[in-house]
Parts: sequence; C-alpha cells; structure tokens
Amino acid sequence: MKKVLKTIAAVLALIAATSNANAQLYVTGNFGMSNTTGEKETSVLNSTITYNERIHNVFHIGAELGYYFSDNMAVGGEVRFYHDKYKDANNKSNWDAENSFQFNPYFRYDFVASDKINFGVKTKAVFGFGKSKNQDEAVSKSTDIRFGFFPVLNYKFNSHWSAGVEFGSLYYQHYVTKNPNNDNKDKTNKWSANLSWESLGFSVVYTF
Repeated sequence: MKKVLKTIAAVLALIAATSNANAQLYVTGNFGMSNTTGEKETSVLNSTITYNERIHNVFHIGAELGYYFSDNMAVGGEVRFYHDKYKDANNKSNWDAENSFQFNPYFRYDFVASDKINFGVKTKAVFGFGKSKNQDEAVSKSTDIRFGFFPVLNYKFNSHWSAGVEFGSLYYQHYVTKNPNNDNKDKTNKWSANLSWESLGFSVVYTF
C-alpha cells in the first residue's frame, strides 16, 4: 500500500513540476450512436459460402476526467458504456447483442492549441468487459483490450465550455470471448483502422 501511495505521489509531483499557469482540470460527458445497413456476414455450410446482410446499431455514453498540464498536453481517463447489436436484414428475429463497460486511460497531445480550437490525438489504452447474447439466449462473456490512436477536436465557446468530436482510430486489439458454461474461448489479435460512423462521438466539456 505504501508503494502505491508513493507512486501516486511521485506522478502528481511530476505533473506539478511540469505544469504552468495554464494547467487546467476538465470533465466531459460524451455519447455516440450509429445505424449501418448492408454489412455482410460470411458463413460456410457444406462447402457453400453464403453472405447475410446485417443491420448494425451502436450506442455509447460515458464520462471523462482530464488534466492539461501544459498548453497542448493532457492526461486523463474515460468510463464508457457500449450497446452493440446486429440484426439479420432479412429476418430481424435473428440478432445478437453485447453490453460492455470500458475504462480508458489516455495521454493527449494537441497539434493545434489556439483560443478557439484544440486538435490532437489521444494515445489510449482500452480495457473493456462485456456480455453478449442472441435470440436463442446463448450467452458469452468478452474481454476487449486495445492500444491505439484516436483523433479528437474541441471547439471552445468560452473559458469554461467547449464541444468535442472524436472520429476514427488506429489500434491493436486483443479480443477474447468465452462461453461461461465451458472452457471454450475464441481469441482475436489484430491491427485495425476504424473510419466508420460507429467511431463518431460527441462530447460537452467543462473546464475549471
């Protein structure tokens, strides 16, 4: 416990040492949603490949706490809830959905830091945990770990209030699904670039 407290104290001391008069604490509420049709799911049965068209709905909401310790650098963390659902476009009674929670610590660097605009990139680690089920009530649990880069833009209305947009990402993902009734696991490790509408998020920011 003492080592943990000493580590936290050392980090806070480092932030304080590198801070200037413009150091600012901020809080954010964020959300996003998307509806995509025409996504293709590939399946193979008896050597026959079929393509099913699916509808993909995503909704997420969360909160964020961050600290600018210089004009263009900040550290912070996000907490987010995601609801992710797929439906068969030709038979909407066929579906699968996942609810998940994420905790995402990040470092932010702004390439542009003016009186009105901040534009930069969050270098973010994502730790997600979720549960999925389908129309047959089959349940699985998931673990989603990512590390990547997420562009972000803020527009300042005044010294306290601003609006933010996050769109796109480039990340490495380790994703595991597990059937809680047995030891079966599916693992995915991949690099991905996401420029779809599901990556779009909006936020309202209050700076102290």
